[in-house]
Amino acid sequence: MVIYSDAYNATNVFSRSLADQYPLWIAEYGVNEPVNTTNWNSWEGFQFSDTGTINGISGYVDRDRFSSAIFLNSSETITTPQNTTNIIIDYTVQRGDTLSGIAQRYDTTVQEIAGLNSIPNPNLIYAGQILRIDITNGYDYITQDRHETKHIIYTIKRGDTLTSIANRYGVSIQSIVRLNNIQNPNLIYAGETLRINIV
Repeated sequence: MVIYSDAYNATNVFSRSLADQYPLWIAEYGVNEPVNTTNWNSWEGFQFSDTGTINGISGYVDRDRFSSAIFLNSSETITTPQNTTNIIIDYTVQRGDTLSGIAQRYDTTVQEIAGLNSIPNPNLIYAGQILRIDITNGYDYITQDRHETKHIIYTIKRGDTLTSIANRYGVSIQSIVRLNNIQNPNLIYAGETLRINIV
């Protein structure tokens, strides 16, 4: 497992103890070598562009360099950290919503939403109905600051906007901007991480 991050978050958001546990895959565009971060002295992956091109693929692709340490030995076992905290939100059904559309938006399934809300007919929901949705699969992990506030660490995906992310987690754009010291709310990049207050 590696931590994928931009230089700002590797320096200002992630902790030294996390850096001691996991190597860094850093994304920093327009430079020959990424800047040193406070927590990591080196990197194992360096994404230097998100505008590469490859024959047979339409659109841009990421370009990376890796050290040999990034590759697993054949004898190594990949383990997945177990999440013990489920995150449940309340979602108000909007006109035109379907359970499949809502499930896709929150990285869950129709069956999970129907089960959590005891919905006998998944094809029958109505505007104004409040649904409980388990969004546990839609975040990378949870961190907790010294004030005991829980934050989701969310990795921005291609096509995301602060508005769509704020709506997804039921928070204000301003709270995301403030928590992440974002200078330009209209300029976010796929692959960067954001802290989102969930308490």
